[in-house]
Amino acid sequence: MMFKTAKDVAREFRRRYRRDPDPKVWDLIVEKRWIEDVIDEPAEVDSVFDWIRNIEDLRRQPRAEPREATKELAPDRRAIALAQIRAIEAALDPLVDAFRAECLRGRLLKPGRIKHWIEKKKDEKGVPARYVKRWEHTDGARVKPLPDLAHYELKTKLEFGTTSSGVYLQYPDGSVQVSVDSTLGRLKFLASELCRRHLWPEEEAVGFILSGTAPSPFLGRVTIRRQPRAPRVAIEVDPRVRGDEVLRLYKWARDPEMAKARSLSEVHAELAVFAAERNDGREWNRVLTEWNQTHPRSLYPELRNFIRDCRKAYERITGESLVWRRPRGAAGHRRRSRG
Repeated sequence: MMFKTAKDVAREFRRRYRRDPDPKVWDLIVEKRWIEDVIDEPAEVDSVFDWIRNIEDLRRQPRAEPREATKELAPDRRAIALAQIRAIEAALDPLVDAFRAECLRGRLLKPGRIKHWIEKKKDEKGVPARYVKRWEHTDGARVKPLPDLAHYELKTKLEFGTTSSGVYLQYPDGSVQVSVDSTLGRLKFLASELCRRHLWPEEEAVGFILSGTAPSPFLGRVTIRRQPRAPRVAIEVDPRVRGDEVLRLYKWARDPEMAKARSLSEVHAELAVFAAERNDGREWNRVLTEWNQTHPRSLYPELRNFIRDCRKAYERITGESLVWRRPRGAAGHRRRSRG
């Protein structure tokens, strides 16, 4: 089959699939000059059409967003009592007592007034702080902690891919950037210390300091982080939790799709890895030849079946479609000699 113009290629696509290609995808293919590759080398048409359909599939799929789900074990009597004891002990901390006396005038807030109080305090004078290997102001001046906080360690927290990030105070139902030498900065230091000491979430520590509300009792928790490329199950439990309770948390967290991946045969797992290793622009025919040479007990006589099984295995393991790569500015295969 010969193609003289881009219209001939588009006509062949319409004949095969009974529809026109996505206009934006077609414009991309034309811009990359892959249509010229098909005109020069008609044998490339199958590969280019596969690539067009792969891009169309990706455009139709919603962008995968990280998802997180959490399940907690109902606290037992011991966990509830422990939470109450820790709150009583924390209330006796001299720094907590001093903060309440000086910043709250000795009167605790009602939980519903916490946000209003913080909104008023956030406009206090002071230079917002950031983390840059150490706590410092956004104008570069080193932070000098208040005298009664001088023994607290100034912890750093660098965000991935950045050299600095704002210092934020997490509170019930919100967060706010703070100046370290302000009232909210003092609250940030104090809450951070309680979090370190008692493993409290910061928003609950802030709620405790301001309103006296005891943080939630903790017995066990499982969190599913469904990142597109790296799903994880994290289990955190009190050492006294029974093994069957831990197993119950894990069973709840198991993802059915991950169970499918575990049921793959050894051959299909090898197919996925084999295809990923060779997804560098080489043609499928060459990959099939290499597979049959190295796996004589799992030969594929048909190219179509080989590509299908590679794609299915890859998708079941990664949760993503296998998009076959091709060198920039070419259809993706080595040109045949046209001597």
